[in-house]
Amino acid sequence: MLAVVGGTLLPTVLDGLVALLGPDDAPVCSGILVAPDRVLTAAHCFEEGQDPVAVALGTDATRPAQVVAVTRVVVHPEYAGDAGADLAVLSLDGDLPGRWFRVSEEGVALGEEVSVSGFGATGDGVDDAGIKRGATLQVVASDVDTLLAFAPGANACSGDSGGPMLLQRGAELHLVALASEVDPTCVGGRTVGTALASRVEWLVAQGLVAGSQPAQGDPAPRSGGCDAGPGWGTGGWVGLLLVRWIRRRPGGGGVRGQ
Repeated sequence: MLAVVGGTLLPTVLDGLVALLGPDDAPVCSGILVAPDRVLTAAHCFEEGQDPVAVALGTDATRPAQVVAVTRVVVHPEYAGDAGADLAVLSLDGDLPGRWFRVSEEGVALGEEVSVSGFGATGDGVDDAGIKRGATLQVVASDVDTLLAFAPGANACSGDSGGPMLLQRGAELHLVALASEVDPTCVGGRTVGTALASRVEWLVAQGLVAGSQPAQGDPAPRSGGCDAGPGWGTGGWVGLLLVRWIRRRPGGGGVRGQ
């Protein structure tokens, strides 16, 4: 799993952000509503014996405003510990009132800023997950399947896996990626996101893209500076080899639940 370190509290923005709760009601991952009863999250959040069983809406997942059980999990069929296919769609036992986001087919350019948000901890080894936070990172490298984002004083950390990475263009918020991996140190590290544009065919099959319109209104959460991000040229992707897989699930994709 990946918490947003150096982020800001999100009392009203991103009310479609949800926490994934384990069998003990503790928040273990994050996700985003993509329909009133559907959540998009990271596939690696579902390890055998530790699968999230419900999602929580609210600013504090330890005292949620509403909890709905997960009834079905569809994991991307190409997922096998690969960030490029680290996606899962959850069906819920009822609707949640939060704002939901259409998946965007927009690509992301180097230098653009994305907001990352989640319910994770505020530091590596810190047990304080459960509060909704967000920060702004700058895209410093990308390929067809993933993007790499950085800010000097903010990053994702444990509990943020599956949290949305949103790109704002004008008044529109585009859901372009999900947080999947992070450098070993949360503060000052780099967040790897699973790009959604390269998985459009599968997302269409899940009913999450066709006829999509980007969300309007709320600005992306902002925190931390992005002007000092490192340069990433031909050798920039060497850094990806140093990225730690925060939570890994062996095996391929599939369908679980009812």
